[in-house]
Amino acid sequence: MRTNRRERVRLEKKKNKAIVIAEIVLVIFVSLFLLTVLIQRFSNNKVSIGGIRLFTVLSESMEPVYKVWDIVIVNKVEPSKIKIGDDVTYKGLEGDVKGKVVTHRVEKINYDEGSKKYKYITQGINNVGQDPEISEDQIFGKVVYKTTLLSAFSKASRNTIIFVLFVFIPLAIYIAIEMVNIVLDRNDTRRYR
Repeated sequence: MRTNRRERVRLEKKKNKAIVIAEIVLVIFVSLFLLTVLIQRFSNNKVSIGGIRLFTVLSESMEPVYKVWDIVIVNKVEPSKIKIGDDVTYKGLEGDVKGKVVTHRVEKINYDEGSKKYKYITQGINNVGQDPEISEDQIFGKVVYKTTLLSAFSKASRNTIIFVLFVFIPLAIYIAIEMVNIVLDRNDTRRYR
């Protein structure tokens, strides 16, 4: 009889550890997503953490490499380190890209002796024409990674039905379970005083 009880207690502890790990993963994931959204939306792309910024792709100009709503991680690099074939994110100052944040591939690099600055010609791999020439001052950085998990979450959050089914309802259930657990823990504490 004691062995059964010990076994049940052991299994309960193991089950509780799995729940705690799942909760931690959920909290980290939701926190990362919310932090990403807040940084992007409220900083107007002016905040970087250690030279790293997150950007959301908003057009099909770089498909199939980056799809609409993909989130890319961009790292600030020295202008001399940017090579032909690199994908860079920059602030457009003229033409069709004026005032927009653009992620396109470097097609050509020039060094202007007069200004002592690098100049780049970029183009979306899905676009027919090249972008206007950009200066090193316009570049936020080079794309170093496309976040699959955050990209999937970003795409899902754009669809109301998916957002409600896979984010809002699970989060509401989690909060409800936590509230019930708090009430039950209080009752147990009172009972055993």
